[in-house]
Amino acid sequence: MLENLENIESEHKEFQKNTDDRLAAILSCVNTEYKSAELGWALDNIWRTGSNIRKIIETYIYSNIGIPGEASFKDYCEWSFIPIGVVAKGKIISQGKTNPVSHYKLTDEGFKSGKPIAQFALKTSVDGGLSMYEILGVTSSPGDTRSPFNIAKMLLELEKENNLKSCDFEKKFDIISAGKHLNNLKNIGFVDYDSTTQKTFGCTQYEWVDGKNPDDVVIFRGYKTLTKLVAIEAKKLGVFDSNILNKIIKPKYESQTGEILTDLGKQGFVKQNSKFKPTEKLSEASITPKGRKFVKDFLQPVYDALQNDDITHINEQIAIFNDPEISRNYISKAFKLYERVCPAYKKQTPEENMYDIVKLLRSGELTRTEMNDRLGKKISFNYLKELHNKKIVSKRQVGNEVFYYLK
Repeated sequence: MLENLENIESEHKEFQKNTDDRLAAILSCVNTEYKSAELGWALDNIWRTGSNIRKIIETYIYSNIGIPGEASFKDYCEWSFIPIGVVAKGKIISQGKTNPVSHYKLTDEGFKSGKPIAQFALKTSVDGGLSMYEILGVTSSPGDTRSPFNIAKMLLELEKENNLKSCDFEKKFDIISAGKHLNNLKNIGFVDYDSTTQKTFGCTQYEWVDGKNPDDVVIFRGYKTLTKLVAIEAKKLGVFDSNILNKIIKPKYESQTGEILTDLGKQGFVKQNSKFKPTEKLSEASITPKGRKFVKDFLQPVYDALQNDDITHINEQIAIFNDPEISRNYISKAFKLYERVCPAYKKQTPEENMYDIVKLLRSGELTRTEMNDRLGKKISFNYLKELHNKKIVSKRQVGNEVFYYLK
């Protein structure tokens, strides 16, 4: 721990000016309770290392609760807090050392907005019995804006206007994975959403052009396997939409299927069949009382605070944390909430991992890198070797790439 250090090499970025940009930034900093605890309790005006930060977190939780290693807390600073301007980074050479060590502390905006909103987010999670990760999801997203912000925009819009379709969000906000977000919000009881119709119909129907051969398609943006799969399945179906293809192919990002179909249309392999008629029932979403409560109690107050540059209401909500024991109780409960849904805790047996590989290869041959991308995790070579030895999976090499497929 280092106090009042001067003349050190430090850097920080300015906090965003636009309200939407501010909201997007803050929500990506509180989408897990680990981040909220670090920003809300462990960081202040003192330069601290990842190890210092972790030790402070330890003082706030009960002994039977696990926490990440110091590398995770450094990563939260590097990838979430510093880019939006709520945390500064300093390079400090300790006595007797030659290499500088990264230290972190709150910026003025971190004190003003980041810290109270992080505490407010953690309090909201515990009071509602839901991890923010279940609501806001991961920070990564296939589009230009991150998932937490997209989900927030969808909930705020649904609070104003019910019976919206996934297409409405895609057109108005350019949200690529609107259908996926709506299904997730449905699963936690925040929206009512008729997903059956959504899986059956898409916004645009296509048909395969007679006489066209899938082997002749030009690969779209390097998506070799996915482009081939889309073309092959599209020809089999004849008439289809991106939702039907996604149900068959199960790509990592459903938006890629729509992008490939658009490109195949330009190449002349598919053509639009028809737009849905106004009388056809499409899947619609409406906000539930539970979702409306989250908007009223959390999203709207945060938005208003960032828009008006006034954090008074949020400070009133988190005044209870002046009592260290209440903070300890809340943070401990929050960590248990996140542990329940954290991907790192969802460990699979080798058999379950190999089953995932087999299930994935039913759609066609894939490289190990493509399997990693589709499954969202690294596939061990040992699993592929065992499946190969059991003669369940075969492989072939093309140049430097190895393709795996079911026998």
